[in-house]
Amino acid sequence: MKSRKFMVALLVTLLLAVAVSACSQPNLSEAKQQFCASLNKVNDAAQRLAAVDENTSIDEVKQAKEDLAQAWEELAQTSQILKSVQLAASETAYKDIVKAVDENISGETTLGDSAKIIATGAQKLEAQLKVINTTICGVK
Repeated sequence: MKSRKFMVALLVTLLLAVAVSACSQPNLSEAKQQFCASLNKVNDAAQRLAAVDENTSIDEVKQAKEDLAQAWEELAQTSQILKSVQLAASETAYKDIVKAVDENISGETTLGDSAKIIATGAQKLEAQLKVINTTICGVK
């Protein structure tokens, strides 16, 4: 009798574990939707950096870079579910724009010539994101 109760309890525990794990994982369609939403956030942040000019303040660029970093982290997390997505080219473009911002701003002045360098880096990232957005998210 004790053995039967133990087996029933074990079976119930296993079924609950399977049910909980099934509920916590998004399906492929949901994962794509989450990934595409994250990709759009990265693209929006890159567009803000691409729009910098000589009148953009340092604080505005730093905030845009921080927004890009947060959006990129979210994108990296959602992409784990979609293992087939290759972000290598986008990651390089992302790192290049972060490096460009870090190397080309100082003090509390406007950007001057550095704005072109930062905007070019952001445009490269936007191009990489467009490829992914078109192939994965179906946006043209």
